[in-house]
Amino acid sequence: MKKTIITLSALCISVFCSAQLKTTSAYDVDGNGAVNISDVSSTVEKVLGRTADNRQVVDAATLNSVLQSIDTRLAAIEAKLGIDTHEYVDLDLPSGTLWATMNVGAESPEDYGNYYAWGETKAYGEQDTSNAYNYSYNGNSSYKKTAYYWSTYKWCDGYTYEGPFTKYNTDSSRGTVDNKKVLELADDAAYVNWGENWRMPTKAEQDELRDNCTWTWTSINGKNGYKVSSKKDSSKYIFLPAAGHRRDSSLYLDGSRGYYWSSSLDESDPVRAYELYFDSSRVDWSHTHRCFGFPVRPVRRQ
Repeated sequence: MKKTIITLSALCISVFCSAQLKTTSAYDVDGNGAVNISDVSSTVEKVLGRTADNRQVVDAATLNSVLQSIDTRLAAIEAKLGIDTHEYVDLDLPSGTLWATMNVGAESPEDYGNYYAWGETKAYGEQDTSNAYNYSYNGNSSYKKTAYYWSTYKWCDGYTYEGPFTKYNTDSSRGTVDNKKVLELADDAAYVNWGENWRMPTKAEQDELRDNCTWTWTSINGKNGYKVSSKKDSSKYIFLPAAGHRRDSSLYLDGSRGYYWSSSLDESDPVRAYELYFDSSRVDWSHTHRCFGFPVRPVRRQ
C-alpha cells in the first residue's frame, strides 16, 4: 500500500513514496498509535500550520494542494528577497531580448504551465479576489478561476464580446475608451507571478522570435512543440510546448497547437489581443478573444 509522508520544517518539505496511494484515510506514520490528521480534506492552511516535527500522511489531493501552497509561498518569499531562480536564453536576436526557458507556472521547459486570460494574473484553479465575476459565476461561493468566458473576464462588465470593457479599450461602442494598448505591469501575468525581472512579450518581440530563429517541430518527454534555436548557435534554444488553450472550463488542442499571449492589444478590435500561434506545419501570429486562457512565456526586463 502506497503512503506519501510529508515533513514540514520551516519551508522545507520531504516526500517519500512507496506502493500505492490511499485516497480515503490518514495513517499513523511513526507507529505510536496516533493519527495526526483525521480528515484528509483538511485545508492547506491547517496542514501547513502543524509543527516542524509533525509528520503527516495525506491523500494525493491534499498533497498536491500542500505542494502548490508551498510553491506559492516560496515564490512570494523569493520575490520579496529579490531572488530570481528563473532561467533565460540569449537567442542572438537583433533586439537582444532574452527569452525564459519555461512558461509561467511550469516546472520544466516542456511543462504546459498555467493558463491566463489576457490581462489577468490568476490562473485556472487559483483564487482571485479582485475578480467579482468569478465569484458570481461560482454561485457566490468562491473567487476561484473555474471558467474562461466573457462573463468571468476581469475587464468585461457583460456577458459577450460586446462588453462593455472596463480597461484596455479603444472602441467607444464597447465602453469607456482609455486607449491602453499594452498591458500595465499590474496586469502582466509574467511580472506579477515571476517578479520585477520579467514581463510578457509584445507582439513585435514575438514577431522577432518567429522571424529570426530556426523552428523545429519535435517532442520532449512526450510533449509536442517547437524547438526554437538561435540561427548563429544552434546549441542555444528554448522549447515551446503545444499547450493548447482553455475556453469555458476545458482544455483544447493540447499536443497539437500552441497559443502564447503577447502583452499587445489589437487596437483596431479591442475584443482581441495578439498571440503567437503555431501547429506542426506553421508558425504565425493571430489575435483572439481576450477571455480565453493561454500560456505565457516571459521575456527578461532590461
